[in-house]
Amino acid sequence: MNASTTSPTPTPELAALVAQVHALSKLALNMTRLTMDISNAIPDVVAAEVARAIDDATPPGPMFLHGIARTPNQIDALFPLGTGDHQAWYVVVVGREPGLYGSSVETDAQVNGIPNQFRRRKTSRREALDFYRQEYNAGRVDKITEVPGAVLPAPAPVIAAPVVVTAPAAAPAAAAIATPVATQ
Repeated sequence: MNASTTSPTPTPELAALVAQVHALSKLALNMTRLTMDISNAIPDVVAAEVARAIDDATPPGPMFLHGIARTPNQIDALFPLGTGDHQAWYVVVVGREPGLYGSSVETDAQVNGIPNQFRRRKTSRREALDFYRQEYNAGRVDKITEVPGAVLPAPAPVIAAPVVVTAPAAAPAAAAIATPVATQ
């Protein structure tokens, strides 16, 4: 036979190599399509994230300042033993004026509208004063004053940074199979 008309018989190694190149080409094409789909979806994701951040934003609220509360000894001096004939004593730990009160109405006036208000009802003056002293010594007594007319600004929305996904330009055959698309 003439050498010019005879086609060489492919070896098994050559056939396997051609099959791998074909598979890698299909993988590269699919990765490119996926990259394009992700790139097209990024503006939608960012817009949705901005809308969610705006919806979740806390409206501006009143501004409060922390002050110095009376010490347990000052409270004790204000209410000496035998003071009042109350069935219950109310302890305001976090409020406008922390201390002991003889009625729930007085207590409500000290805590209503105060963030993280804290109060307790006790059955005796001694129990109420001991509880106040315990909270004071633990650093939990807090005098809070609202600043009239001042409001805290609304927090700025947190927007996630967009992720840019790119396909590798010309990756080696083994690396293209083993590694996912790189992100920046």
